[in-house]
Amino acid sequence: MHEVGHVQFSSHTATLEDAAGLMADIRKKYTTRKKGSYLSGQKPEGIVDISDIIAMFPNEALAGTTLGILEDARVEYRIMENYKGVRQELERIRQQMLLERPVPEGGKLEEFMESLLWISTGHEPAYSFSKDTESLLDPAKNLLREMIFREESSILDSLDATFRIYTMLDEKMGPLSQTEYEVMKNLDYRGVGIGAYGKKDPLSSRSHENIIKNFIPESEVDLTAEQERPKEEKVQRQSTYAADKHWKILGSYRYDEWDAVIGDYKADWVTVNEVEPSGMSSEYYREASKQYRNEIALIKRVFNRMKPETFRKMKQQTDGTEIDIDAFIDSLIQKQCGINPDDRLYLRWDKHERDVAALFLIDVSYSTRKMVGYEGKSILNVEKDSLTIMIQALESIGDKYSIYAFSGQTRDDVEYFVIKEFDEELSEDVARRISLLEPVSNTRLGPAIRHSIRKLEKVAAKTKLLILLSDGEPFDTSRGESAYKGSVAEEDTRVAIEEGNARGIQFFCITVDSNPGKYLDNIFSDVGYTIIDDARSLPERLPVLYKRITT
Repeated sequence: MHEVGHVQFSSHTATLEDAAGLMADIRKKYTTRKKGSYLSGQKPEGIVDISDIIAMFPNEALAGTTLGILEDARVEYRIMENYKGVRQELERIRQQMLLERPVPEGGKLEEFMESLLWISTGHEPAYSFSKDTESLLDPAKNLLREMIFREESSILDSLDATFRIYTMLDEKMGPLSQTEYEVMKNLDYRGVGIGAYGKKDPLSSRSHENIIKNFIPESEVDLTAEQERPKEEKVQRQSTYAADKHWKILGSYRYDEWDAVIGDYKADWVTVNEVEPSGMSSEYYREASKQYRNEIALIKRVFNRMKPETFRKMKQQTDGTEIDIDAFIDSLIQKQCGINPDDRLYLRWDKHERDVAALFLIDVSYSTRKMVGYEGKSILNVEKDSLTIMIQALESIGDKYSIYAFSGQTRDDVEYFVIKEFDEELSEDVARRISLLEPVSNTRLGPAIRHSIRKLEKVAAKTKLLILLSDGEPFDTSRGESAYKGSVAEEDTRVAIEEGNARGIQFFCITVDSNPGKYLDNIFSDVGYTIIDDARSLPERLPVLYKRITT
């Protein structure tokens, strides 16, 4: 996990623009012995290698070790903040390995650097140390707290803190350019370690590069470049279903997935392909509109009554445009009873507007082909009928809304079908996309929810709501490490919902699974769900449920 953290949160390089100020400070303080590759052109224009910044220090080995300790501390802080499932185990390992370390031998530099390693892990050294070391530890702790232990920290913060600590050491124990330093041994779980090369001549050719490489894995450069690309550019595999249909793929996105077995996220584990269905016919939508015209007319009347009044009367205000008669009478009674009267005697009319953004996420997995009743309709047909009615209700009330459908074929291809975007008007295109929906494959629900959260985050609304229409539990036919069923699928879906809740998004699940088992409680008990035993009643019940949820 330590090396993975360096891949995700660290870097071998920085932009010259970002590093210029620090490099100028180092150059001003110390005479640079050699030019780094940021001047020689070995790196792309505007990019400087971290090792070349370390080469600017007179004692490269000491500067490199200091950077290594600080960067390890920063990366592990980021790991424990972002992957809380590993926090307890990582802390246990660190504490155990610290207690196994020998008391530092050698000079004051070695003693201070060992002490810096201890405090960088949040522990006080378990040995006595000199007054010189003691006088430097408090400033070092402040630097760790202010520059390293922050969620938004970067390797430039580690470099800046390295410069400040190096300067303190130079003033207290220097000149460091003339001081030998025996490179220390790192904590064993961090890999080869800072001390893997034993005693080094501080001025030996590029020795600092070897030290730095033991903190930041060689493979990190390419991986970080990969991470910094837009997520839709990282995906190699496209939707096979969309390709077969000749439908346009609008973009592909990577998402983490929660693994209940390891108690942590699998980073960039799932690919969501955003697809726009296209075709010529909107016949299904038109026929459904005719079939349910009476229900649509009734629901429109009901929803029209939900339209907010332009103004809302606010009673018992300290100022306003009218006297609040009830409050005024109460104040007279209070006065006669010897009680100080309330001074909130006015009415104020405040503008009140309904501000709801609803995202409808429709399950179009293969199981929605199941027939219901005797009308020759499938579960998916019933879902499409429900959307046809719901759209008219939403248009009448003026709520912002979007419609998406999802299915999937393994973690590499979760299809996310765009039916209507939030900023899109109801049109013949929307009617065609609804008509074109058909049962596809599996139900990898967590990634579809995470992509829906992404959509909702871009919408400005006081109330943000995700309504899921589904006919069964989350499931994917993947095997091995990619398996997605049972508690693994349930936990990933539940965690995805928690991620949305943390962003102020409300959830509600409507299922037409007549025998849902325990998965509904396991996933949706904290956010709400309803079971519709007779799928044929969904078209009439969906608008009623929506009204109840949003009022």
